[in-house]
Amino acid sequence: LRNYEKAQYLLKEGISLYNNHLPENYSDIARATTYLGSVYQKLGLLDQAESSLKQALDIYQTKLPQNYAGIGWILTYLGSVYRDLGNLDKAMDTLQKSLSMYRKCLPETHSWVFEKLGLVHRDLGNYAESRKCFETALSNYKQKHGVNSMKVNRVLKNMEETIKLERLEKIKENRL
Repeated sequence: LRNYEKAQYLLKEGISLYNNHLPENYSDIARATTYLGSVYQKLGLLDQAESSLKQALDIYQTKLPQNYAGIGWILTYLGSVYRDLGNLDKAMDTLQKSLSMYRKCLPETHSWVFEKLGLVHRDLGNYAESRKCFETALSNYKQKHGVNSMKVNRVLKNMEETIKLERLEKIKENRL
């Protein structure tokens, strides 16, 4: 079981220790701050999640600007928070930036980002784009984790939901 409240406490303590005793350890501070933002998101504390993730992003951009993977990682989390906040345009923009950062440093495809982009496209009613993103994520997850992985199953469920929503929209249009 996940105990997010305990994780929140421990991450805050860890960040405090880093800041007091290892203030030059920017990478670990940024990483712990990102994890704290993720915990806040899981707890539904979206404003705090956004704030923590922006702090982590600021650390990477000012102290570790060449760490494109770290910046991309934080941007993916931040895009997910914007989606949860209902700010879909900002979520889309942030996730596109994340993908750009990842592509600068990692040759492999970025399934997690494509999956998040698929969710935002679906929320915006861009079902064809949503399916494309999910198909990319699905193909990559299958290749990397096998066809029976939880990630593959999650993407398949998201694709199924997207198809259902698209069909419902077409039915509504035909009735008008």
